[in-house]
Amino acid sequence: MADQNKSIASLQKSLPSYLEVWRKRSTQRFCLKVYIYGYYLLRF
Repeated sequence: MADQNKSIASLQKSLPSYLEVWRKRSTQRFCLKVYIYGYYLLRF
């Protein structure tokens, strides 16, 4: 039971950084989509 609590605690510690990385990635992906969409709009 102590091991499980320890793993949960370490999960909670690593979760914010993971969320930060995910948010940056999703933001980059969103910018890329907007960029590609705008590029296609400007082409036609």
